[in-house]
Amino acid sequence: KFRDPNMTAKGERRATVALKRLRTLWINTGTLCNLTCRNCYIESSPANDRLTYLTAPEVAGYLDELDRKPEGGTWGTEEIGFTGGEPFMNPQFPAMLEDALGRGYRALVLTNAMKPMMKMAEPLLALRQRHGERLVLRVSMDHYSQALHETERGRRSWAPALEGLRWLSAHGFALHAAGRTV
Repeated sequence: KFRDPNMTAKGERRATVALKRLRTLWINTGTLCNLTCRNCYIESSPANDRLTYLTAPEVAGYLDELDRKPEGGTWGTEEIGFTGGEPFMNPQFPAMLEDALGRGYRALVLTNAMKPMMKMAEPLLALRQRHGERLVLRVSMDHYSQALHETERGRRSWAPALEGLRWLSAHGFALHAAGRTV
């Protein structure tokens, strides 16, 4: 069992590799999601709250740590990536984005672009206006056809995702679509 970060359970010294650079810091905002996808790496769903919502002050603490590299210097962090669950289900998510962007980082948000995102349209537009292209949304589209997309994401997930993509595009967001090869 894990007890000592430097020693194994058998009393052997653990191997280590020193961190020299951290280009992207990934933050999981929680496991709740509006969808239950077949191949979700973390089994997110409307009922999975195993990872409670991360708070904006907790994220601020992680961002503060980026400024405290031993021996001065920096970690070379350029981007803060946000994932979940669905990040927009976390009510403190806009504050997290504002903090990361306000410190000069790019922010990459993995989202399904559905109702939880649209419920935060106003703060999202304000972030876009203040921070422009440094805010990037990567929307999960599992196939270019409705049938195969919904095989992965669930029935009635296609139209709301397209609506969210169209809204993001119409408002000039930096936008990526991510999918799987079927």
